Amino acid sequence: MAAALVAILALGMSAAHADDLKDKKNKVERELKGAHRDLDESSAQLRRATARLDAAQQQLGVAKTRLATARGKVEVAQERDAQMQAELAAAEQELAEAEAALAQGQVDRDAQREKVARTVADMYSEGDPELIAFASLLGAEDTEELTRRDGVRTWSSGRRRASTTS
Repeated sequence: MAAALVAILALGMSAAHADDLKDKKNKVERELKGAHRDLDESSAQLRRATARLDAAQQQLGVAKTRLATARGKVEVAQERDAQMQAELAAAEQELAEAEAALAQGQVDRDAQREKVARTVADMYSEGDPELIAFASLLGAEDTEELTRRDGVRTWSSGRRRASTTS
């Protein structure tokens, strides 16, 4: 009996132990499935992160290319600006020289007119009618006035000739 009791107890313990082992096996299998799911999820997250990293690196490459292009354009623009500044300075210098030459030309013209006017006045005081007409022409400020004075002179000359031939 004792042997039977030991056998029953051994069987009971074996069955309990077997149930306990089964529970442990099921638990390990569940944990293993959970670990596989976690691994799969981590792998998916890693793939997504890798894809985002690749996209970011590609964008960085594009941005670097654009930056290099922009820097090149800035450099070209700065060179062009320097060139234009030099041309502007030269043009301003030429303008200043031209304005100075114009002012000097006006002074020279006025002096020449004064000289001619004195010469004509001297001759006029001596009574030469052709010089009187010439003096009138020299006093013209523009071509319209010059043409008008020339017409008066021609008309006057024609009248004088007509009166001297009559």
